Amino acid sequence: MKKMPRGTAEIMDFCDKRIKLRREKYPSKESNRQVRKNMKVAKDEWIDAQRINADKEMITGSN
Repeated sequence: MKKMPRGTAEIMDFCDKRIKLRREKYPSKESNRQVRKNMKVAKDEWIDAQRINADKEMITGSN
């Protein structure tokens, strides 16, 4: 199975925003929560896509 990409462009934007807030010494719990949530959603979508691809390969291989 392929390695999961680190994240989407949207997740990377949230990470950049979080880094800027840290540099200003004002960490935001909300931005951290959004980054973790978006990363989890992206991971779940990637896993679903991999599962669908594996199922298709199994079906075409058995015919």
